[in-house]
Amino acid sequence: GEFDTLLNYSLVANITCSGSESSVSECTTYKPEDDCFPKCKGSNIGVRCFDPGQCEEGSIRLADGIIEQEGRLEVCVNEVWGSVCDEGWDKTDAHVICQQLGYSDLEPIAFYNSYFGDGIYPIVYSKVKCGGWELDIADCQVDTFLDFSCSRGNVAGLLCGYDCENGDIRLVGGNLTNEGTIEVCFDNLWGLIDETGWTSKDAEVVCRQLGYAVEGTVSHIGSFFGKPDKTVHLSNIQCMGDEENINECTKTVFSLEEGKNKLKTVQVAGVECYVPNECMPPPAGGSDCVNGNLRLTGVNANNGEGVLEYCYKGLWSTFCSLSGKEALVACRQLGYMDFDLVSIFTDGRFDPDASNTSLF
Repeated sequence: GEFDTLLNYSLVANITCSGSESSVSECTTYKPEDDCFPKCKGSNIGVRCFDPGQCEEGSIRLADGIIEQEGRLEVCVNEVWGSVCDEGWDKTDAHVICQQLGYSDLEPIAFYNSYFGDGIYPIVYSKVKCGGWELDIADCQVDTFLDFSCSRGNVAGLLCGYDCENGDIRLVGGNLTNEGTIEVCFDNLWGLIDETGWTSKDAEVVCRQLGYAVEGTVSHIGSFFGKPDKTVHLSNIQCMGDEENINECTKTVFSLEEGKNKLKTVQVAGVECYVPNECMPPPAGGSDCVNGNLRLTGVNANNGEGVLEYCYKGLWSTFCSLSGKEALVACRQLGYMDFDLVSIFTDGRFDPDASNTSLF
């Protein structure tokens, strides 16, 4: 019925091919007896044909998941994506897939019965049997296409866990390490906190658990720092404010299925933990450089990239912040006159050990 609705009968009782024929007319057909056209037991049959060149042989991917690191398993065979039958599919097989995808899973979850849909591709593997030590599904024992029969309602899927422990907490999506959307680890999965009931006392407990002072903590709602594609673990958190970690607070905990359904409709909590301003006495002056000069430092400084430093009172100083306009002027001063484009990096990539203290 996906492609069209036709009369549900066939002019042949059955057809049998070896698989090597180039035309259906070369196959063996069985005509109905007594000129009676048989009514098909199911819907009329449709096929989807594929040309190679869609993917790199042996590559794998997860498709149609709701959250990160889950989905229907698809494998590239003969340069065409294909799914896997769930006959014999288990957690050990899922573990090998997670490792091949580069996930440091602790406890994968195997899904059955086309939980993530059956997709549009052929079912290329069945009866996958991995020992758990393999690094690639190609090293596992499998039945291949044409050597098995599998319903499209029996496609395998999986969810790869994370290398985290229950109760771990982290901030993501912020511009600084002390701010972001809150993620909590439960059942080896990073998940989110529903903003419902989120208060400054709850935020203070999070900051304390992360090692920050609680004074000056700012709580955020409305997915202020973004909403990652992860399940929602917690809601209605009620902290007194003096707890050492969020596990000690009263809260509602969602199952994986409940949390994934919540993700579509709720906004999540975030926090900005207080970091006191660090400053240093003004320099007395030096003779290391000529005031106003600029330089780049780092292994690639001669190629126009590196840590930007400015000579102030005879001492070289880095910059705490820089916008595009100031960066263009700096490049122009350094001799790069022919371009009006410049990249600014704030991740310390050119010299992680360089001072991040500015003298001006």
